[in-house]
Amino acid sequence: MPLLFEAFARSEADQRDEGLGLGHYIELQIARAHNGTSSVTSTVESGTCFVSRIPARFIGA
Repeated sequence: MPLLFEAFARSEADQRDEGLGLGHYIELQIARAHNGTSSVTSTVESGTCFVSRIPARFIGA
């Protein structure tokens, strides 16, 4: 999981040829561009959960 949001990073166990390894990286960059965050948690009991938070902005009044 430490490399999950890095571009082109794969674990040694994941040596498939499919995909480019950019999805989570791009998602993180989009969240950061909007002053947001991205995180992941994973446990055997609960599975894996990705969370992206982007602040809501209200323009005008």
